[in-house]
Amino acid sequence: MTDGRTVEVRAPDHGTRSTARFRSDIISWVGDSEPEYPGIGTMMRLIDGIMQRIQPKFMEYEIRDRTKAMVACYPGGGSQYVKHVDNPLKDGRLLTCIYYLNKDWDCEKHGGMLKIYPTNNKNVACIEPVMDRLIIFWSDRRNPHEVLPSHQPRYAVTTWYFDAAERKEAQRRKVEELTRSQQLSRNPASSQSVVADDSILTISQSEIDAVSGSSQSNAGSKLSNQSEVRSNAS
Repeated sequence: MTDGRTVEVRAPDHGTRSTARFRSDIISWVGDSEPEYPGIGTMMRLIDGIMQRIQPKFMEYEIRDRTKAMVACYPGGGSQYVKHVDNPLKDGRLLTCIYYLNKDWDCEKHGGMLKIYPTNNKNVACIEPVMDRLIIFWSDRRNPHEVLPSHQPRYAVTTWYFDAAERKEAQRRKVEELTRSQQLSRNPASSQSVVADDSILTISQSEIDAVSGSSQSNAGSKLSNQSEVRSNAS
């Protein structure tokens, strides 16, 4: 497992704010067909089924694709994730789905409460990360949230579902960014005035080809497809 990462924020001196100040979980990405983790695959397919059932409720969105599962462990000792938004930069993520794996969890003793601050009302949702609980919420700025300090190891499996239109637009921006970066690499003198932020999301080469017209690939068209993003989870 590796240290969790946030969407990087560029400082005026072109530096990057330290991730450790914001989150202290460790993570691993797992696909739904990896034989070493059959339970993860089963869980993801069950959530796929839920998404297919609720899709008609989201008339203005088209849910087509999702990320791999991000298995996260807060190792205790006050590990936490400060208040944040999963998708602040319109990378395509629409819904955050978190499944908890913490048997006999008691927030009064163990901490680790998830708090969600919906922007459309003043009520704060306080969610205990108890075993076999699945929560689903908007990934964008509608739902800032945080994980309070955990005093025992705390486990969660998170996957994000994409809105097809926003994901396509994110891919288009990424193609433009890569093109601009290639142009700057051929003209180093101009690169000093531009900071290319490559932390928006990770997009596969087939997706880039599809957007740029060099391939007929239909990447991201099915819920069973997976893409890993550099991202935030709780």
